[in-house]
Amino acid sequence: NLTINRPTEYGVGLFGYINNGYVQDLKIENARIIGGAEVGALVGEATSTVFDQVSVTSHVTGFDRVGGISGESTNSIAKHCSHIGRVQGNDDVGGLFGTFSSGLIEQSFNIGLVKSDIRTGGISGTTNNTTISNAYSVGTVLGGSYIGGLTGFSSTNEVKYFYNLAKVEGQISAGAIAGKALTSTISETYWNENSATLAFGEGDNQSIM
Repeated sequence: NLTINRPTEYGVGLFGYINNGYVQDLKIENARIIGGAEVGALVGEATSTVFDQVSVTSHVTGFDRVGGISGESTNSIAKHCSHIGRVQGNDDVGGLFGTFSSGLIEQSFNIGLVKSDIRTGGISGTTNNTTISNAYSVGTVLGGSYIGGLTGFSSTNEVKYFYNLAKVEGQISAGAIAGKALTSTISETYWNENSATLAFGEGDNQSIM
């Protein structure tokens, strides 16, 4: 069991920071992580890193950029990754990643509760310039504004074969796929009719096929 209690610190996780890394066939069970910003069970912040076959069960709590696997990820790849448990914070909170930019997420899922005040997602709180395929979310996604079964805020992403079975609830801009979507191409996405009324809370210029 992994336990970390650093509520005021940045870069909190089994690893604080990973740059140009390759994490493969790793399982973390029953982790309890408390941090400030950039908080994840595996790593606080990852850059140019591959996550391959990473499985996590945890309860992760932080303030900003909080994820079940990684708090903040840039130029990275996640494939065959999963998180089961609870992820909570205030800003940019996701079941797998707090934020995920300029990368690829495929064959990955989250099961459990994801909760924050703004930009809350079943997979990632904020997702930019990323390809997402064959992913799903189960459980509950709760937030104040910009809440989505996939991501709270989506910009310039390509999404294909995403399945949302999570209940999505929020006060402002809640959607089964994204709370807000800008300039994204989204196809072959499905959601339970009880998860949310709309696919997107708000957005423009997204192509849905």
